[in-house]
Amino acid sequence: MREKTSRGIRTTIIVFIVLLFVVGVIAAWRYFGNTPDDSDTTNTTDTSTVQTDETADTNNTDENEPTAEPVPVESTPDPAIFSSIDISQLGIVVFYTNSAPGFEYQILRTSSGTSYIDFMSEDLVGTKCTDDKGVFATIIEDPSGSESQTLVATTEVGNKTYGLSLASETCTPDEELLSTYQTAFKDGFSSLRPLED
Repeated sequence: MREKTSRGIRTTIIVFIVLLFVVGVIAAWRYFGNTPDDSDTTNTTDTSTVQTDETADTNNTDENEPTAEPVPVESTPDPAIFSSIDISQLGIVVFYTNSAPGFEYQILRTSSGTSYIDFMSEDLVGTKCTDDKGVFATIIEDPSGSESQTLVATTEVGNKTYGLSLASETCTPDEELLSTYQTAFKDGFSSLRPLED
């Protein structure tokens, strides 16, 4: 009786082990056999779709705009918002918003040879600082490393870099007017461009 029971249990265990083995082989075959094929098919389809889309876009562009010219990166600043001044000595055009009242400028050169433009207004001249000229902003051509630390913005014009430096409020008797000038020049600074002949 015990032998029959033992044989039955052994047979059941062997059958169970064989079934587990077969199921494991089938699962491994499905996992390792089919998944890469599916992935390859998906990737191929995606690549074809991208290539087809790119071709279609190129063809549409050619058909719809056969004589289209490249759009300039920077358009001309709106004259309703911006005014400009030609700085012929440096070959640039400086833009500022129309909110800026009248001002003067002078072109100077540092001992190291760096050219810069001081923009100033008599209305900003105060009594707190010696020899105050009412400078509210400075544009520096190819600023040095130490000069770059004082800049609030930079822009490229041709092969030159220009930096904008704004004066502190220390000397001025009219901080609100100083802010008006500085905002006007800061807003127009990115439109700096070469002076055309």
